[in-house]
Amino acid sequence: MKKIMGIDYGDARTGIAFSDLLCSIVGSTTVIHSRRPEKTLQEIVKLAKEHDAGQIVMGLPKNMDGTEGPRAELCRAFAEEVRRATG
Repeated sequence: MKKIMGIDYGDARTGIAFSDLLCSIVGSTTVIHSRRPEKTLQEIVKLAKEHDAGQIVMGLPKNMDGTEGPRAELCRAFAEEVRRATG
């Protein structure tokens, strides 16, 4: 099995976590410190290759009432960029 990469996308910091090979627990974590989406994307692609990620998932922030707001829209757009960059 390949690892799963989890992304918590933020304006200044983006959290990254990788599962273990059994995909049952988090094996390692890191933070990308960048306010530039292009730089964050470059680092995500690099980390996905280094850790041999077989799947990438991204957190989707929702409002307290369960609806999606502007932040969710931003994360969906960035997730599409990650998808294109990583295949």
